[in-house]
Amino acid sequence: MEMNQDVDPLETGEWLDALRAVHQHRGPERASFLVERVLQEARRQGGYVPATLTTAYCNTIPPEREEKSPGNRDIEHKIRSVIRWNAVAIIRPPRCSTTSASATSGTLPPSSTAAT
Repeated sequence: MEMNQDVDPLETGEWLDALRAVHQHRGPERASFLVERVLQEARRQGGYVPATLTTAYCNTIPPEREEKSPGNRDIEHKIRSVIRWNAVAIIRPPRCSTTSASATSGTLPPSSTAAT
């Protein structure tokens, strides 16, 4: 079944009506708790539930009222350079498949790290 195709709109409507009623009579915290529990149970039962990437954080200062930061161009350039290098290091495959990962990463192999 496709995720966006509603095969039972009547059942969906009943769930949404129930959620609206909980929200209205018990408050948004209770409604959020119930939704989270339903998602947990769906995951436990093996259902695919994508992770949410939102938080309860709400910026209360509009962008036009935020103070301008003077910044430090040198530090900002270094940070951007490190971020770019890190992205390349993550994406780029090893140069030589016969070389061990520890040799390319600059770390010692496990046998060399033991104290003698």
